[in-house]
Amino acid sequence: MIAGNAGDDVIEGLGGGDVICGGDGNDRLLGGGGNDDLSGDAGNDTIDGGATSLYASDFVLYSRAPGPVTVNLTLGTATGWGTDTIIGVEGISGSNQGDSLTGGASDDQIIGQSGNDTLNGMGGDDFLSGSSGDDELGGGAGEDTAYYWSAPLGVKASLITGRAVAPAWGSDRLIGIEDLDGSDSDYTDHLTGNGGPNYIRGFRGIDVIVAGGGPDVLEGRQGSDRLDGGPGRDRGLGGPGRDSCRRVERKSSCEKRWR
Repeated sequence: MIAGNAGDDVIEGLGGGDVICGGDGNDRLLGGGGNDDLSGDAGNDTIDGGATSLYASDFVLYSRAPGPVTVNLTLGTATGWGTDTIIGVEGISGSNQGDSLTGGASDDQIIGQSGNDTLNGMGGDDFLSGSSGDDELGGGAGEDTAYYWSAPLGVKASLITGRAVAPAWGSDRLIGIEDLDGSDSDYTDHLTGNGGPNYIRGFRGIDVIVAGGGPDVLEGRQGSDRLDGGPGRDRGLGGPGRDSCRRVERKSSCEKRWR
């Protein structure tokens, strides 16, 4: 980690994955190549992730902000902990308050952290996590995923109703979301698709995945999962465990028929 001081700093990370904190003052942070985590901290900062590549993803962090922040990668601005200018960044991690976080035209990953947050992926294929709190996740254009990897208990999410509920985690509203990722806990997730093409993954636990219409992909991962493809030509991937499938035209690791 590279940390600045209370003055106006210029910190350059060059190649590799860097963690850079500007400290107080009006700082300029340059991530360079690699997957960088950049926090301007207090002050009016310029945060530049560097040149983008197929496998590089830079994050701007506001986890230590004392209040809510508004971050917009389309406009390249952030307010709430000073006024920052943001360049070449593909990911946002918000504060522990109620934030407004907006992505850009390309593929972004947006994490709300604690608080009741509003996330908007905009263009590209985005990954959105409100984390704990009652959040609103808007995918925008592209194929967007609402993910619940860190939820401590099972998740019940439906793209038909546009709602997701996770005990001890929160209740979210889902808008313009095509894909779902369940929790990586040992508890059961109930994940339901809609009439379009969906990619739904259960991860750990004994999960129940029900697709709607459209050519869907259902992936149970670990645990003895139940996969229902519904109408359309679907693909089911059971993964480890004794999995049950029905209405799945192309299947792998489906040991039992779900009756």
